[in-house]
Amino acid sequence: MENKMPNNKGIQLLAKRCRDQFQRRENTDYYSPDDYHSAERNYVKFCVFSETGVN
Repeated sequence: MENKMPNNKGIQLLAKRCRDQFQRRENTDYYSPDDYHSAERNYVKFCVFSETGVN
């Protein structure tokens, strides 16, 4: 029996780690709720692409 993770599980874990990094007081206090979601999404994209080496 092999212990294989689903193909996207690693990306999901990386995105969660990036999301957790973004949830700092300086970000939560600075952005409005709508802007926070957008900024968080952009940060997660940046983080995932820079960690995986995708251009």
